[in-house]
Amino acid sequence: MPIPTPTLTPWPTLVPMGTAAPHVQIDMSQDTGPQLIDKFRVQVVSEVLSIFPLGGDVEHPVRVEVIVLSGEVDPVIYINNVAGDQLAYANRGGENEPEIIGQFQFPSTGYYELGIGAASGQGEVGVSIYRLDPALLEGGGEFTSINEEISGTMSQPASFHTFRLPVERGQRFDISAVALTEGLDLLFELYGPDGELLEARDDNIDKDPYLWNFMPNQSGSHTVVLSNFDEHLGDYVLGVSPSNAGGEAVVGTRTQIELSAEPRRSVWLTLAGSAPDGVLVDARPVSSGMDLTIAVYDQYGNRLVLADLGGNDDREVLSFVQFPFDGVYQVEFLTKSAGGQMEYYIRPIRQVDIELGGQIVPGRGVEKGELTGAGMALAYLFDAQAGDLIGVDAHTTGGFSLDLGFDLYSPDGYLLVTKDDDVGKDPILDRIELPQSGRYALVLWNYGGTTGPFELFVTKPDVPATPPSDD
Repeated sequence: MPIPTPTLTPWPTLVPMGTAAPHVQIDMSQDTGPQLIDKFRVQVVSEVLSIFPLGGDVEHPVRVEVIVLSGEVDPVIYINNVAGDQLAYANRGGENEPEIIGQFQFPSTGYYELGIGAASGQGEVGVSIYRLDPALLEGGGEFTSINEEISGTMSQPASFHTFRLPVERGQRFDISAVALTEGLDLLFELYGPDGELLEARDDNIDKDPYLWNFMPNQSGSHTVVLSNFDEHLGDYVLGVSPSNAGGEAVVGTRTQIELSAEPRRSVWLTLAGSAPDGVLVDARPVSSGMDLTIAVYDQYGNRLVLADLGGNDDREVLSFVQFPFDGVYQVEFLTKSAGGQMEYYIRPIRQVDIELGGQIVPGRGVEKGELTGAGMALAYLFDAQAGDLIGVDAHTTGGFSLDLGFDLYSPDGYLLVTKDDDVGKDPILDRIELPQSGRYALVLWNYGGTTGPFELFVTKPDVPATPPSDD
């Protein structure tokens, strides 16, 4: 979107943004300083948000100022992406006081939403939007690896600095933002390559935000948006580093490990898996006051299953997690309350012994089974060609309370679709066109520890189905 020619406004800027030297002619066609690109008036009412399109250029940050023109108003400002995720927010002043987003760097070029509203009261506000000179930026940038630090300065209140971070799926990393100036309070959000909000962190160690052991399931440029709370200014360091594993998981023997709660961190262990075999994972607190969770991830960054049913001092169990691919998996243990010693036990289970999951042929009848414990994930594997259509119907039988869901993965490990509660508590996929040739994995799981028998149909809607046998 072309940027309009700047025009004069009678509304004063709220905070000095730089002053030209006396008798110096300024060419406003160059990036020499803040340029007014839009101004307008808005009638605002408490708890009603007015949305305006905002063209964003990744090379040019903006500043947004709102002043009260009439009425009794406590104004607020939002900047959201098109998915509705909140990227920036300002509500630091009180009634009839101005609000400002001092510096906002767009994560990518495109359209965004500018929201203007009132926390309380009603009246008219004036909105001014300035384009800032990128040469004046004191933060933001691009990481070249996941083992790097970038320094910056928050020189304006309500500033939002954008950093791009190239990552590979399945490669865990940590993010830390450390204030170097006393009183500077930082927070950040992490967005995926598609703009989806993935994580948000604030006040993990004192006032500094940390994200530990993050597991990406997409490769590509992720975005970190770092901001300062209130009007505190100063210097900071934003760092990214590889997340270190706790070692290789011990199989077949009960083993104790330490989990830290302050700062809260999980421990992840590596585990070799062969499809369609699987494992049972049992975790129990040794120290009192621990609230454990267990999660299993594949080598592509997909979380296959999570156990989080108990509370303090309770055990957590994944009764059977079936591997959809050959490769190295990760078992992650975390405490949500106190830290201390925990004990885990991992028992291998062969598919031929349990007779669930494994290789199937779409359109060749019904797969029957029973989920008998909490935290079960069954992997049904089938071969298909690019362009094939398939449908999936999974439902409980016999009047049990089993609550099912499933995930469909492509041959290269990308999650294609998740289905849950489409017909009652049953997941249904009408049809999907498969993107490539190879072996697909359909992972069927039970929610909330529910158990019971089920039937699973994987159909080919464009081919007459083969009636199930009477066996």
